[in-house]
Amino acid sequence: PAPALGRLFEQAKAVVQRQLGECAEVAALFVGAMDLAGPGHRVVHVAVFGREDGQTQAWVLSMPAEAATVAKAERLSFDEASFEVYGGANYEYDDKELRIIFSSMVTPPTTLTHDMASGARKTLKVKPVPNYDASKYATERLHATAADGTQIPISLVYRKDLKKDGAPC
Repeated sequence: PAPALGRLFEQAKAVVQRQLGECAEVAALFVGAMDLAGPGHRVVHVAVFGREDGQTQAWVLSMPAEAATVAKAERLSFDEASFEVYGGANYEYDDKELRIIFSSMVTPPTTLTHDMASGARKTLKVKPVPNYDASKYATERLHATAADGTQIPISLVYRKDLKKDGAPC
């Protein structure tokens, strides 16, 4: 199992990098949704956590029934432009739901489950923040160009009632 998981990690990393380019940094792997029928076990879905453009990301890889290769890699999408996402504790090896922790400069740490087959999500817990109303704030992801042409990612948070007209406050 350990060498097989190592090969699976390398294959998952190659698929994500093929889809996103060599700049995608794969950091962690969660093997889930095992098919326990028949002789031997087969991985159905794999979750991969890493970075793209300096921002944490999560991908779900689907494994076809006829081969031990990755059929597709889907990056999980979120409603906010700038965020952090990482894997939560999954205590069952063959769980079909991936537990993830999501947060941003607007959203406090939120524990979610993501069904790897259907894509359905459910919020399990939101860390309470006293006297805070997230609906009053927005976040954006911008890029500035350095003198050498390098794109520098910028995460911005502001009150939604801010007038973005370039005038001083």
